[in-house]
Formats: sequence, C-alpha cells, structure tokens
Amino acid sequence: MITEQDFSPSAATYDLIWVQWVIGHLHDIDCVQFLRRCAAGLKPCGVIVLKDNVLIDEDLTFLWDRTDSSVARHMRYLKLLISLSGLQVIMEARQQDFPSELLPVFMIAISVAPSLLTDTPSIFSSTSRNV
Repeated sequence: MITEQDFSPSAATYDLIWVQWVIGHLHDIDCVQFLRRCAAGLKPCGVIVLKDNVLIDEDLTFLWDRTDSSVARHMRYLKLLISLSGLQVIMEARQQDFPSELLPVFMIAISVAPSLLTDTPSIFSSTSRNV
C-alpha cells in the first residue's frame, strides 16, 4: 500500500492530478513534499487540483478534526504551503450548495511556478521526516 507521504507519480506523465480530501491528512512538510512530487509528475502546462475543506474564518489558522484526525487550513496558510512547494494558484472556486454546518470546500487549481521551484527552502527537500 502506498500512502500520501510516499506517493510519487511518474515524471512528466499527467495533464491533471486531482487531489481530493488528502492534504488534510498530511503534516505541513509532508504536504509540501507531496505537492512537489505531484508537480514533477505533470506534463508541461499540467495542473493539480486540490479539493478540500478550507477555513475562511479570520480567527483560525487551522482546525483539527478529532473524528478523522484531519486538519483544515486557512486559505492564506494553504497558499503559503503551495508557494513553498514551488507552485502557484491559478484559479480557486468555492463548492456551491454545501450545507452551512460543514466547513467550506474549495477547489484550487495550481501549476508549477518556475521561479519558485528552485528557490524553495531546503528543509522541504528532505526525504526523511521526524515526528
């Protein structure tokens, strides 16, 4: 079985990689490394779409869900992780007609940001992780 922490698509293979309700189960560093591996799996002009719960309340940076051990991140924080991954947001949309008692769900289209990919701090390039 391959986990999100170990998933590594074949290089330059995909036009689209759809990531739905996955990143909420990854630590920040694992999320950055996962997104970088997904980016390496994209063909030129390929896109990654993230679909996940996203916080928009200004008082919260993240929210941990005890029932499934997932984390919902604030949109600004999620965009920081995307940027640290060497990627850029090209479009975002909120899921419509979703029950108001649930966290908002967003689809975020991201692509490789060539200038950022080479300038990402080395802490995120490590393949090992200490918990």
